[in-house]
Amino acid sequence: MKGRVLVVLCVLALLGAVCSAQAATVGSSEIMGAGAWIEASAFGESVHGTLLGVSYGRFVHPNVQLRGDLIYGNVSAFGFSGSAWLIAPSALYYFPMSNQNSILPYVGAGFTFANVSGMGESDSSFKLSYMAGVKFYIGGDQDTATKSVFVEYRHTNVEIFGSPDIGLNMLWTGISTKL
Repeated sequence: MKGRVLVVLCVLALLGAVCSAQAATVGSSEIMGAGAWIEASAFGESVHGTLLGVSYGRFVHPNVQLRGDLIYGNVSAFGFSGSAWLIAPSALYYFPMSNQNSILPYVGAGFTFANVSGMGESDSSFKLSYMAGVKFYIGGDQDTATKSVFVEYRHTNVEIFGSPDIGLNMLWTGISTKL
């Protein structure tokens, strides 16, 4: 239930929030590299691991960015060992703070396509995802800096190999650069 409420809030923020400040110039883009700590929860158990990812984002409105993520990791959980890759398109809404232009919080929602293979099997899943994070600009503010570090929480589920939903909680951290 909490997840659905957060998704609704993210969608409302993306569609209806209007801030007087701007996060970026329309048409500007950035590329990001990140690593994530992941917790997978199912069958009353939780396991942990790491992922690597790259992203490309383009601003379609001063505060709205469309982003695509490509994520890869080795999986060893719930009696399964293999690899996983995920494709995750999303829309992010940035909340510029007029008194602090070097910090930029955001929320977002999107979809995650996950493909998991190993032990002679392969399966995929397509689910809703949501995220919230903050960028910290390096050597300037959101208008002048070309690099930033970010921290992001992301949640999605996967349904693979006939299992019930496996909850994935990810804590991302990485660096981005404006193109």
